[in-house]
Amino acid sequence: MAHSACLRITFGGREIVSDVYIKTLVRAAEIVGGAQELAFKLKVTPSYLSLWMAGLEACPGHVFLKAVDLVLEREIALQTTTPPAPKADPQPPFDAPVAP
Repeated sequence: MAHSACLRITFGGREIVSDVYIKTLVRAAEIVGGAQELAFKLKVTPSYLSLWMAGLEACPGHVFLKAVDLVLEREIALQTTTPPAPKADPQPPFDAPVAP
């Protein structure tokens, strides 16, 4: 039996999927426009994806890594297209005394 690369924790006899996987899948779905679109991009069925996003099943490691790639590509694109905010001039407030 093959094991998933997803982190699973057993608590009270129930297996719990680490929320980093869930959050990554949810963020990837937001980026691509929804769960249906994400399922298509990940080449999985929407029903499996919904189980993984709900934390009811552990996603396969290769699927999680594809979702991570989608999120990272978006974050890198945002960093390279968003110019840094200009630094404010260190000017004293209007009511501050000015040294002679």
